[in-house]
Amino acid sequence: KSEWRSESLGWIDEKTGQLVGAGLVLYRQLPKIKRYLAYLPEGPVINWYAPNLDEWLQPMLTHLKKQGAFSVKMG
Repeated sequence: KSEWRSESLGWIDEKTGQLVGAGLVLYRQLPKIKRYLAYLPEGPVINWYAPNLDEWLQPMLTHLKKQGAFSVKMG
């Protein structure tokens, strides 16, 4: 769909350097404003049972906000 743009995200373990999570973000600009709805249709694929889940999600939300997202929806 031409009205959506996509971006792949990854989570890297700082100790091992290995990829430990991934997600696809779709951005759609709202009419008349320069802000985006960020939609992750299938994820992200991360350890949802981690005791420090906020440490997984907060960097993603910060990144999406820097990209112009005003709202994030996870499928």
